[in-house]
Amino acid sequence: MNTENIKFENGRLIILDQTLLPNEIKYIEMTCIEDCFDAICRLAVRGAPAIGIFAGYALALFHGDDIEKTLNI
Repeated sequence: MNTENIKFENGRLIILDQTLLPNEIKYIEMTCIEDCFDAICRLAVRGAPAIGIFAGYALALFHGDDIEKTLNI
């Protein structure tokens, strides 16, 4: 089975919730920077390359005008 870990579709950031593998395949949409931070902390996104790509998408989508403020979660 070929599944994508991270999707960017129609301006939405969607991830495969890896905490449910291998029993369930479920995608969850990230709606804010806090969702992204939580996904990394609870290992819904795993692996250094995936975390790096995911974090880049998250910052690009949700940082607003003040990236320093965003990083002070």
